[in-house]
Amino acid sequence: MKRIIEWLCGLKADKLLHFIAGVVVSQIIFGLLDLAMPMWWCALLSLLAAAIVGGIKEAIDVKHGVPNIKDWVATFFGGVLGVILAILITL
Repeated sequence: MKRIIEWLCGLKADKLLHFIAGVVVSQIIFGLLDLAMPMWWCALLSLLAAAIVGGIKEAIDVKHGVPNIKDWVATFFGGVLGVILAILITL
């Protein structure tokens, strides 16, 4: 547990914001799609949405000269957590 806390404390604010954005996007999309689709479709499309949002953000950053693949990865893994939480909530 100590290693996890040390790792979390070492995260930069930018990566944490990307992670949170991934969680939020996937949760919103899952919640909207859950009314009309099977759970596995909701999970897949929610994760895809988080990945796309992260990709769009990094594409915008290319114009400013500061894209970072680690930002996209943080957004994607935030999406993974968001989908896992959404599935656990719906069970």
